[in-house]
Amino acid sequence: MEIRQLEKNLAMESARIGKKVIGRGPTECRVRIIDSMIVIRCRLEMTQLEKLMYKHLEISNVTHAMIEDYKKILLPMISVTLASIHSDLEVTDSYLKLNTEGGFSVFILNMNMDIEKLIAQERVTGSKSVTRKIAIN
Repeated sequence: MEIRQLEKNLAMESARIGKKVIGRGPTECRVRIIDSMIVIRCRLEMTQLEKLMYKHLEISNVTHAMIEDYKKILLPMISVTLASIHSDLEVTDSYLKLNTEGGFSVFILNMNMDIEKLIAQERVTGSKSVTRKIAIN
């Protein structure tokens, strides 16, 4: 599997997960794999009310707890997708940033294995048919 195809498949899954969690999906989702890091950037269309609520949450310092809760929801879902790529692939650390001004989110996942090396060694499955069969509850 080529790295760009894997990134495309992960972008589709990330958009599907976002739609499941938020209720509507992102308008654009891009994924880049760099060694053992996966960077997921999704453009979100937020309503004026959502932007206002998020602004008030930032002022009251609630956003950190909210982001940590959001990560707790997202990580298990993404982990299922990553396991379909390689059975030993796990998230070791993650970072999530929501930007209401620019209307996007960035999710950085540090993995326990170098994905580019796995691809070079042809040890990656992650085909479109595999990722589409994953059930997210």
